[in-house]
Amino acid sequence: MTFAALLIAALSAPLARAQTLRDVLTEHRVPVAPGGPSRLDARITSYAVEDAPDLFAIAYYILNDHRGVRTDTIRVSVWDRARRAWTHAGLERWRHEPPEWEVGSIIAIQHTDRFVVLTTHESPSAGTTIVLTRALTPVVALRGWLLTTLPGNVMLYHHSMMHFAPTHSAELWTWDPSSGRDALLYPTRPWDSVRQAYVDSTRVTYARVGEDWFRIHNHHMDPEQFDASLVDSVVADAEGRRVAFQMRFGGGDGTPAATPRLDVVVSCQDPGYARARCSETPLSALQRRYPGWPTDRILDDLVNHPQNGRPPP
Repeated sequence: MTFAALLIAALSAPLARAQTLRDVLTEHRVPVAPGGPSRLDARITSYAVEDAPDLFAIAYYILNDHRGVRTDTIRVSVWDRARRAWTHAGLERWRHEPPEWEVGSIIAIQHTDRFVVLTTHESPSAGTTIVLTRALTPVVALRGWLLTTLPGNVMLYHHSMMHFAPTHSAELWTWDPSSGRDALLYPTRPWDSVRQAYVDSTRVTYARVGEDWFRIHNHHMDPEQFDASLVDSVVADAEGRRVAFQMRFGGGDGTPAATPRLDVVVSCQDPGYARARCSETPLSALQRRYPGWPTDRILDDLVNHPQNGRPPP
């Protein structure tokens, strides 16, 4: 799910749900005692829940009863269904020791076999992903929002961007808990031929517009930083050796610096490793190879049957 979709869901969900902690737990049929969260009748805000077969998790802020504003502590509570036990933690919005963060609303809470993961909001184009152990001890704060978790708990995430910028060029990063490696996956140098061709055409467009326009409009005029956005979700194979996703190049509509739309499918091998490499193919070329197939099915075939090169008969 894109960050915009996560944000919209998070902002709209509380409108239809009860606003006390007790009511939220009751709604999800979670026991409140013994060992449950305190202040059950406090009003909560900016919260997210995960109601999974093995656990229930909630992260939230308590509203100050006198001022009607949220406190500065993120409260996290996890109910382990198998152990029938609660775990709780309080995290300050501003943390000035490793891992450091400064965060806002809780957009989502998820878990793996080793971690509890909070996605938080900073701006429409930026967030912080806080990774906690299952005991709710902070491990790392990633500058962006989680897209998917691969086998081995390797996390693939969309890096944050400056919202009020002349262009927004998306980057996908991976974090490996085993090595601590936090690295850019896409795009990587040297550019794939598809990206290089788009950079070259953008450079021509910018040169034609001229430096004066870019200076007046506070535009960086860097053709390598053209608008590029992730479309929908990332698809991965069961082993986490291959991932694929759709990117959309182009933006600046209505300005002299506008660049044309180009939908591109990106396939990456060995994400999370230093040897990782991604390749790009125009979506139109794949649609000719897979006539009548929806994009999500094309992506699935690319990661699960890479040897095909074309759809099966």
